Amino acid sequence: MSNISASKIGNRAGRTLNPQRLAQFSAIVQAGSISKAAQALGCGKSVLSRQLAKLEAELGARLIQRSTRRLTLTEIGELVFAEAQHIDMAMANIEQLTAGKRSQQQSAATLAPQGLATPLNQCSSGSGSGRYQAGLR
Repeated sequence: MSNISASKIGNRAGRTLNPQRLAQFSAIVQAGSISKAAQALGCGKSVLSRQLAKLEAELGARLIQRSTRRLTLTEIGELVFAEAQHIDMAMANIEQLTAGKRSQQQSAATLAPQGLATPLNQCSSGSGSGRYQAGLR
């Protein structure tokens, strides 16, 4: 988040930004509503709404101005969304780069710890593992 000053997002010292919540925020913006994003991600509206609220608390800033009829990005929300798009693109690029290597490594995967990879379109109410969940386009 190089374009976002610490003063705009509050003091995050000692707090960890949850990348999955950032991906969920991106999905909400792209879908145009929490309801549509929840449907696309396969989770409940209330779960997704809580995750958005937690992300805003993590950042110390409101990202989306909610009304009964529409969602509007705040100034900081626009900046965070732009950065989230960069992360989405980077994750997609990494996924593409490694796609050819997966089949070779699958035989060795039985030796690796299980649960390191999670579905890219997962909607979870948990704290997450800290890995960014891409593919929310």
